[in-house]
Amino acid sequence: MNIGEILSPVGLDQFLADYWESELLHVSRSDASYFKNLLTVAAIEAHLAEGDAVFPAVQLVRANGAIPIERYTEQNRKIDPQRLLQYHREQGATITISQAQQEFPELRHLCRGVSKSFKIRCQANVYLSPPGNQGFLSHYDTHDVFILQLSGSKTFRFYKSEIELPFPDDTYHPELNSGGAVLEKTTLKAGDTLYIPRGMVHDALADEKKSSLHITLGVFPFVVRDLLQQMVQVAAERDVKFRRSIDRLQTFENISDLLGDVLSDEIHTEAVSRLADEVSTESAPLSNDSTPANRPKIDLNSTISVQDSVFLSIERRDDRLKLRLIGQIIHFDEPMSTAVEALVRKQSMKVKSLPGLDDEQKLALCDHLVWASVVTVG
Repeated sequence: MNIGEILSPVGLDQFLADYWESELLHVSRSDASYFKNLLTVAAIEAHLAEGDAVFPAVQLVRANGAIPIERYTEQNRKIDPQRLLQYHREQGATITISQAQQEFPELRHLCRGVSKSFKIRCQANVYLSPPGNQGFLSHYDTHDVFILQLSGSKTFRFYKSEIELPFPDDTYHPELNSGGAVLEKTTLKAGDTLYIPRGMVHDALADEKKSSLHITLGVFPFVVRDLLQQMVQVAAERDVKFRRSIDRLQTFENISDLLGDVLSDEIHTEAVSRLADEVSTESAPLSNDSTPANRPKIDLNSTISVQDSVFLSIERRDDRLKLRLIGQIIHFDEPMSTAVEALVRKQSMKVKSLPGLDDEQKLALCDHLVWASVVTVG
């Protein structure tokens, strides 16, 4: 599943123009099974039964009073599945699984697809709420979220907020955002999507008759502050005057001159490149079970194809090529860089058609690309 399917029938371009960072979007569907292949309650219970879950990756939350963690964990904070499920059912507590893409392959693929579409980091949290349960008091998130309702239903209520587009370090203060009158209310049913911009105060209540299961996809965009900070960092690495104590500057004019040095095309390009690197390395990593014994046999007549689902971007600087993938960055020097660039441009080609390499180099490059999950053979 990709971002297009999450938003459908709203197109990505329309979403970015009309809703991103500004407006709620509730996509109501009549298909309760729309997200059924992503996750089920049975899969969650099976995951818990394995006995490897630990707090705080898995925990119980309840708006009307916290449940002490010692009631459902062992001394090493390992989750006791039976007690966790007992408190979930009997005490009306929501089970939360943070960074669930690390545990469920379907969510890992989903996060990779969203990261690829937006070129930003994505993570998945899971919430299983008993009937009538409210897991959290009113709050805002400091990142944008897409809520995918898998089963049951949940009513979200929205309130006035005192902050617009908060930074990650902008702590929610109940005394400033006390809830007040409900400005808007919407009920998600199974198969629905809800987009909530960061900073929008909300809470949510599960239906009284049936448990609610939903996935929250958190996306973490880089903002202007991030770019400017990165540009200053690049400038400081290159010029000692940015590393001097501020009392040496003396005047505002001197500071203005420094900022002028920061705002160069070269520094901007390097800063953007570093931010793109962060998206690649912080995204859900690829799982690679490839070994010399189970890798497909490659010869000069084999056809190799770029795995578009893991490819983020390509960047050339002189003779060096940087290939950004989900979870990794690979560098190539000449003559390999020219061959890889041609492959990415064409997406698929025969090994013997790779330009600028002798036969031995072609086979070695392809073996490396297969091992790194960059290409498939067939």
